[in-house]
Amino acid sequence: MVGNLVGMVSIWPQFDGYRFDKGDCTAIMENCVILYKDCPSWQPALENLKMAIAAEEIVAEISLVKIESSEQAQKERFLGSPSFLVNGVDLWPVERSLYTLSCRVYQTPKGLEGSPSKEMLRERLKEITHVSEK
Repeated sequence: MVGNLVGMVSIWPQFDGYRFDKGDCTAIMENCVILYKDCPSWQPALENLKMAIAAEEIVAEISLVKIESSEQAQKERFLGSPSFLVNGVDLWPVERSLYTLSCRVYQTPKGLEGSPSKEMLRERLKEITHVSEK
């Protein structure tokens, strides 16, 4: 795991409709929000992710991971705060040579924002669950 784990949130179903089924077993989607504590966008981003997971009826655990230094950002290939990894894959991957301790921006329907909208997260989660079901 990258960074320092600072918290976890489990989203468990209240009824059978809240399951991400793969074969005969229920898989838990592992979500990771990687953050820089001085970036103000990680908290609303976490709320958007929780709402997107609930709307897509996915059983999930969310880990909050803190990047604390420029060296760690470079080592972990940190794309900025907040970053969203699902099962180890960034939802908005970007290749670059320099990774820094910084905030991240996303192109949203409202323009550049500090976090993706709930709808953007839902779309990415749908893509992942659709691929996983094949």
